[in-house]
This record gives sequence, structure tokens and C-alpha cells, in this order.
Amino acid sequence: MDRPSSTIVGRDPELRDVSAFLDQVATGPGALVLEGSAGIGKTMLWSAGVRAAQTRGFCVLTARAAESEARLSYAALGDLLGSVAGDAFVGMPPPLRRAIDAALLRIDGDGVAPDQRAVSLATSHALRNLSASAPLVIAVDDVQWLDRPSARVLSFALRRLSVEPIGVLVSLRIAPDSAGDLLELDRAMP
Repeated sequence: MDRPSSTIVGRDPELRDVSAFLDQVATGPGALVLEGSAGIGKTMLWSAGVRAAQTRGFCVLTARAAESEARLSYAALGDLLGSVAGDAFVGMPPPLRRAIDAALLRIDGDGVAPDQRAVSLATSHALRNLSASAPLVIAVDDVQWLDRPSARVLSFALRRLSVEPIGVLVSLRIAPDSAGDLLELDRAMP
């Protein structure tokens, strides 16, 4: 068994869970939520999972949500897809391409917010294209701080997965003031 990180001490059960999750991603959609209170090492394990996925040759999209950015539109989606090569958007119908380009601030939206359904469909298309050449891991640190538009788009895309080699790795802070899992992974993943 390959370990996600050899520098983390005392977290062998969690590291085995991360490794097992990555094994499963190659066979179809799944999610791993690293949850707990602040300061217990969720981000450390999340980072180890990201490194392990990269080491395996997976395509890895990352976003690190922050409370101060939770009110911005499509901030996390921009982190995830902003630097993705144009291949992910090949074959996308023009209305979807315009919507995702406007959401990612690649084109001027003429003052009109992009249609959320179009952005969601475009994101689904891009994720499927990305997972066609290698397993894909969508990794979000502090998922409780995702901006609502990004969370809705990702949740939409994830609910439409069936056999694609796409995994979702998130860290989630459990706290009384936390928004919780905005991706609704328990409902979204098959």
C-alpha cells in the first residue's frame, strides 16, 4: 500500500483511509470527508491526499475556501477550473462555454450574471472531459466556507456522476457556526 505521506506521524488509520479512497477513485465516483473541529489536522491530511493523488498521476483540482471569500461568486470554481487547459472545454456548446467563461471571468459578462444552469452544465462537461484521460480528484479545503454559487454548481455536477473516475476530497470543520457540507456529498455521490 502506498502511503499518502511518510512525514505524518500518528495518523496511520486516517492515511490508510485516504489511500483506500484514492484506490476507489479509479473505479468510479466517491468522496472522502475529513471532518472535525478546528486544529486537529484536517488540512494536513487533505494536503497529504492531494500529494498522493498527484503522485499517482491523477488530475487534481484544488480550492482552499476561506470565510472572507464565502460571499464572492464562483471564487472556488475559479480556483478549481481557472487554470485548466482548453481541452477540458472541447466540444462544449457555445452557450455553455460563454457561461463558464463569464463565471471564471475570462470574458466580460456585460453586467449580467451567468446563467447558473449553464455554468453547472459546463462544469459537468469539463469534469467529464478531465476524467477521460486520468482519474480526477476535486479537493476542497474548508468546504464549509465555499461560496454558494460554486457550491451549487459543484453539487449539481456531482449529482450527475455515474461511472466517471472522479473523487471528491474535502476537509470540513465541525462547529456550531459552521455552514456544514455545502456540496451535500451524502446525497450527491452515487
